[in-house]
Amino acid sequence: MTERLREAVRALVIDADDNVLLVRLIFDRASLPEGFWVCPGGGVEPGETHAQALRRELAEEVGVELESLGPLLWRKRTIFDIGDYDGQLDHVYLQRFTGAHTRGSAGRPTLASSARAAEGLVEVRWFSPDELSCSTDVFAPRTLPQLMRHVVEHGPPEQPWELTGF
Repeated sequence: MTERLREAVRALVIDADDNVLLVRLIFDRASLPEGFWVCPGGGVEPGETHAQALRRELAEEVGVELESLGPLLWRKRTIFDIGDYDGQLDHVYLQRFTGAHTRGSAGRPTLASSARAAEGLVEVRWFSPDELSCSTDVFAPRTLPQLMRHVVEHGPPEQPWELTGF
């Protein structure tokens, strides 16, 4: 049987001081009452390119404007109950920001807070590199702090990393 995977795009949003912008999601089916932190983004709509979908998702969720699609950092295949799908395939791109997009600044999401909450998005937050590496929160992928550190210290991988699992 062929897996039915929802295609999604996300951005590892990093500011000039190497802080990372994440969103906290809470889903009943994830069995994590405190939720988990993930790079902003979401599903690719029919007919959308990755750049179009990521531009829309960043504007909707965190009020950040995508100027151009950065390099693909990793793909993550996760199997879990997601309605009409057996799981999701995330494509995560690097998005570096300078100027106004820095820790402490908040964009104006185009999606209403009630619509974001209905999608399970309950919080948006910048993490410093130290906060990220010392946090006991759950991240998706679980190795997000290490992946982020690698990207900051060494740049994007020559070939995208292939990840599986939550």
